[in-house]
Amino acid sequence: MPSQNIALIPGTQIPVSIDNVNQFAYPNFYVDNTAGTALQYDGYTLPLTASFYADSGVVYTLTIAIGDVGDGIFDSGVFLKTYATSTQSMTGNVTHLGQPAQGGTAELFGYNTDSTAAPLIDVQPIVNGSYTFPNVTSGAYNVRLTLDTILHPNTYPIYFDSAYMWNDATIISAPCANYDLDMQLLVLNNGLGDITGTIGNSGQILKVSKDGAPLVNGHVYLVGTADNLVYGFDLTNDNGQFHFGNVPDGTYNIMVDVPGLLMDAIRTVTISPSNRIFTNQSYIVGANKIIISDTPLPVIENPIIIGLKVQPNPTEGPFTAAFTLIKNTYVTVDVYNAMGQKVANVFNGNLNAGFQQIQGNLGGLTDGIYYLRLVTNSADTIVRKITKTEVY
Repeated sequence: MPSQNIALIPGTQIPVSIDNVNQFAYPNFYVDNTAGTALQYDGYTLPLTASFYADSGVVYTLTIAIGDVGDGIFDSGVFLKTYATSTQSMTGNVTHLGQPAQGGTAELFGYNTDSTAAPLIDVQPIVNGSYTFPNVTSGAYNVRLTLDTILHPNTYPIYFDSAYMWNDATIISAPCANYDLDMQLLVLNNGLGDITGTIGNSGQILKVSKDGAPLVNGHVYLVGTADNLVYGFDLTNDNGQFHFGNVPDGTYNIMVDVPGLLMDAIRTVTISPSNRIFTNQSYIVGANKIIISDTPLPVIENPIIIGLKVQPNPTEGPFTAAFTLIKNTYVTVDVYNAMGQKVANVFNGNLNAGFQQIQGNLGGLTDGIYYLRLVTNSADTIVRKITKTEVY
């Protein structure tokens, strides 16, 4: 897209400059400041407005520059007036097989083009076929919708408009109208193929995890190369593992979706009578891209913590962390913000083996995305994302 100078004299296509706006040229926009005491400049313009028409879904870059080439003295400047940022709600409707979806989550990601993971701005529940993100500032976003697979089996997460990868999604803008989607179905598999792998985290994506740790709840898709249909979807477990079973013969791409990060290379497997088992189809999620890894992550063979669940999630404040301990151990439960900073301690103490529940409250924190981190004295660690939000 060609660049365009929008710093123009009102009602003209003439750029604003000292030669174009002064006591002789367009003096109605000029203020003589020869004897002024508030500013050192000899003169300045009245406040001028720079504006342009923007297309929805297009990312623009605003560059502010000033040239001062008449002499070696830097005595020119630009003053910008600030305005309060406006906010509005972003809403949408979600259907499954033509009927309102009855459960799931909507995630709002900020859109960026700097090859870093996109910030997760908000998470809201899908209730009676609709979702609402309140207090969204003007900008460009991606929205990812995930249905409750118990209520809506064989569905998989998609973005607007029906893309499974963030970089193929339609960028949506705020302020905006409603965005409606009908969720897609997986291709039902009845083959003999089996594919496994792991997804590692560089430490840049989930900052409460150490470098090289598993990426938990990573989105992995199995996509047919011939028809671009989704044959499988899996969330990585606490070991970063994913698995696709009953895969029919054919050729498939294994895709990893982390909003904001592109895949540096894609693993492709061909299921055939001569080879139906594929292992170690692994990736590492780096700071700027997703890369293929030939080294699988180590598996915790005898974990001390099993099945950490946080409910309700999202929450207005109070929550319960439920989990099972294999043996007696000392447990620490902390809350971290999205920047990896510890913001609250929930629990410290010895717990007996068996089912445990710990009560917590995010009531003193601002609405947003947080991470609950549970650590034992054996250094076993489980992290779960938790969202604090008002119910609207």
